[in-house]
Amino acid sequence: MVVFGVIAGILAGLLGVGGGAILVPSLSILFDASDLIARGTSLLAMFPNAVTTTVANVRRRMVHAKVGLIIGIVAALTAPLGTWIAEAMTPRTGEILFATYLTVLLIRSVWVALKITRK
Repeated sequence: MVVFGVIAGILAGLLGVGGGAILVPSLSILFDASDLIARGTSLLAMFPNAVTTTVANVRRRMVHAKVGLIIGIVAALTAPLGTWIAEAMTPRTGEILFATYLTVLLIRSVWVALKITRK
């Protein structure tokens, strides 16, 4: 588990991701955690990581505070709705949605990288 924490921490600082892309599949596959438990555990694990990464980015003036606060407040207020929806779905549906989300992120990342390389 320490290895996953190290990887998630490095990715958070390097790429700005919360680590869920690493932790959720790892918890599900390696520790046989249900989809809901894996997502909940990942969110809890990423909280201290998000705080320290945010502090580091604020110190480097790499944060748009107003945008971040507005998005954060709205997300915090609507997160219980997402949790309710996740509980209402079958585990398989949750897994498919998560895999689809990761696939879209992958395609977008490759597209941006190729676009930058061509310039």
